[in-house]
Amino acid sequence: MSSMRLFVGSDGRVDALKCLAVADLSSTALKVLPMSYEMNLLGANVVLDASASAAGAPLVCGAQPIVRFLTEQSAGELSAAADDLLEWDANVFGPASAVLANTAARARSALPLTSDMINADLKRAEAEAAAASAAAAAAAAEPAAEAAAEPAAEAEGKGKGKGKGGKKGKKGAAPVETRLAADIASAARAFLAGLDRIIASTPDKVSATTACLALSAQAPFKAGVFPDDVAPAARDWTAKVVASPAVAKALASDEAVVAAAAVSASAAIRIPQARDELLSALRDAFGVAVNTAFPSLRDISPEAARPVVRLPGGPKFPHDAQCDNAMSAYSALSRAGQLPAGVRSPRDVGVAIAAALPPNGMIARTEVAGPGFINIFVNDGLLTSRCASILKEGLQAPPRRPRHVAIDYSSPNIAKDMHVGHLRSTIIGDAISRILEYAGHRISRINHVGDWGTQFGMLLAHLKDTFPDYETRTPDISNLTVLYKEAKVRFDDKSDPEFKQRAYKEVVALQAGDEVNLRLWRTMVEVSAAMFNDVYKRLGVHPGLYLCGESFYNPLIPSTIEELSSKGLLTEDEGALLMFIEGEKVPLMVRKSDGGYGYDSTDLAAIRYRIQDLKADWLVYVIDAGQALHLRLTFKAAEVAGWADPAKHRIDHVSFGIVCGEDKKRFRTRSGETVRLVDLLDQAKAIMIERLQDRKEGAEAAAADDSTPGHAAAASASVITDAAEIEATAEGMGYGAVKYFDLKQNRLSDYIFNYDRMLSSDGDTAVYLQYQFARMHSILRKAAEKGHDVDGAVAAAAITITHPSEHKLLFQLASWADAVAEAEDSLNPHVLCKWLYETSTYYAEFQRDCRVIGDENFASRVAIVAATVAAVKTAMEVIGIPPVNRL
Repeated sequence: MSSMRLFVGSDGRVDALKCLAVADLSSTALKVLPMSYEMNLLGANVVLDASASAAGAPLVCGAQPIVRFLTEQSAGELSAAADDLLEWDANVFGPASAVLANTAARARSALPLTSDMINADLKRAEAEAAAASAAAAAAAAEPAAEAAAEPAAEAEGKGKGKGKGGKKGKKGAAPVETRLAADIASAARAFLAGLDRIIASTPDKVSATTACLALSAQAPFKAGVFPDDVAPAARDWTAKVVASPAVAKALASDEAVVAAAAVSASAAIRIPQARDELLSALRDAFGVAVNTAFPSLRDISPEAARPVVRLPGGPKFPHDAQCDNAMSAYSALSRAGQLPAGVRSPRDVGVAIAAALPPNGMIARTEVAGPGFINIFVNDGLLTSRCASILKEGLQAPPRRPRHVAIDYSSPNIAKDMHVGHLRSTIIGDAISRILEYAGHRISRINHVGDWGTQFGMLLAHLKDTFPDYETRTPDISNLTVLYKEAKVRFDDKSDPEFKQRAYKEVVALQAGDEVNLRLWRTMVEVSAAMFNDVYKRLGVHPGLYLCGESFYNPLIPSTIEELSSKGLLTEDEGALLMFIEGEKVPLMVRKSDGGYGYDSTDLAAIRYRIQDLKADWLVYVIDAGQALHLRLTFKAAEVAGWADPAKHRIDHVSFGIVCGEDKKRFRTRSGETVRLVDLLDQAKAIMIERLQDRKEGAEAAAADDSTPGHAAAASASVITDAAEIEATAEGMGYGAVKYFDLKQNRLSDYIFNYDRMLSSDGDTAVYLQYQFARMHSILRKAAEKGHDVDGAVAAAAITITHPSEHKLLFQLASWADAVAEAEDSLNPHVLCKWLYETSTYYAEFQRDCRVIGDENFASRVAIVAATVAAVKTAMEVIGIPPVNRL
């Protein structure tokens, strides 16, 4: 029985981190070398019985980046513990121990651990095992060696584990990779269970340490050491620990060493893989560097200690990213009188931060420029690995805890045309829903249409006058908008008060369930839905947008009011029921004095339904800024009522500006009427048809020119000439241009609608993106036509960087996860539009500087082109813009 005793110092600080050396690293698959871990965690004695396993070395060494915050003695003890585990694992696994040793060495230096590295180690170990087995078999064939060979074979069988059908290491044993993966998976699950037991035993006392332990242990999970079925459980467990109030309090306390350890552990788990945010990982690394170089800065100014890593101002800068902490850190330290000796300027601070960077596999080098900007140059190897991942697995979203998102957008009114005012809610809402779905969330798309209320009484009264036989025959109301306008004129006519009275009676009858009125109402809803769907089809809106109008929530209002009343949250005022919200001047009118319901009633019932019945834990309302007060009151009411829990639910109002004309006022026709959305879209399509026709005629003229037959033929081949294809392409480009022009704006800003700008082939437009995308496809198409093995080069993904333009383009592709994470967090699609435009710009520079077809680096460069095609296609689809392969 081996024993390891680690104690916490009396102050509960530095020595608390010694617990990182041990945990329940047991493997239920192997029952060998039993060990007893005795830990004193912040005063709580915890004894864990465990077995040494393959998980031991990677888990402990995954915590190695934390040792920089320990004393030399503590660091040595932690390192010795890892070495002991490696030695024990070598005794258990024999030839396979090389895998563990290499894994541990990489983890210890915080180098990237990729699945490819692990698999390569496994293959080498398996080859060694096969060679050893062959040698043993050969020896067994000799009678004189048979007696000696048997113990060796038996020892090998014990060391590697017994696979199906195999004993004592003989032929038929499961491959090393299979046995090792299964054992590590089992050990990982036991590890998580052990940490859960620690938390359950004394949750208040061990919270901070346990959080650090959990974060550090994630290094192997994130690095692909453990199977995919284990990693999500580990991430969920970590999220649960870190989100607990006790841990949050501990990590926010003034226990500087524990807090620094958490930062370091976070850096250890942020080794960026294909799905991880690269900029975020760089921020973690610089966060460690800032706190290592200037430990007191966190207490002096938490804001100055927060790592600021951003992209440079454009492609003209040679570096990939930059850290801007030096100036603010110098100011904070100088004001506090705590500038270290030798630090006389912000530049000195920058030099110190750069020197304190932890070992990592991301940064090739840094240089301090100007007053202290730290320019960051990322490793080529990391970028080529990311590029190869795109070719093999596609563009990946960053890992996120999946949520159920109910997103409310578009919301036109029944019986009315969709106009330009509905454009932004529809386009922005559709893009956000696609982004969140791509990020791994479950999406419920809700079209909260106005299909209930006074306007239907007005319509019903006019409809019955216009179609006297309405009781026996359903009226033809295909042009419902005209009927609505006629009814509105009559309703507003002060000389006809009788019509207005009949309209009120009709809506009362409708809400009371009158069969004839309900039948006519349903017909109006169906006709309107068909109108909406025509617009949605043109815009490429996701077909999952579910029509769920005010009428759906109407039956839910009485029970909602009853619940609010039973909780003492309503106040009666002259027959009306009001809900006052603390800190707000205006109440919600839950029920009118005449007993009727309004928007407040409906939206309270809706938010209650979405949380309690839909079980959504993230609500998104894509509604114009004019509804900010109403929605703020509704959200607060949901919290006061106990429906929404801020710790569990996220609720966002995604507001947006208006679409303006050239006069910078709300966009209208010359006659002052609102612009029908369908007319606006058709005009964009018509302009693109004309432009594509011009391209066709230009290509035909070039083809008829005998002076340059080769060039003319190539030009003709790259231009579409079929009339049906021209129309389909113009439709996608025209509608896509309208969408992109809207999405690329910061949604909070107003913008001027202008066909010339949105349909331009230059600058940040969808047309420019489509042209660049078509150029990428043209390279791949021409290379294949010339007999090059494009598919083979893409499959091999043997990418090397030989020119700065290649590096810049690959870094841009590698930043996709950061862009998705930012768009998801901010609910602002313009972030991905910016990424698309910058990617197209970097690609244009790559194509200018790097010859593909006929170059000695063809295989690498054509793979880069293919990866860019895959990335841009995915990005365009994520925001709902249809990519065009050929123009």
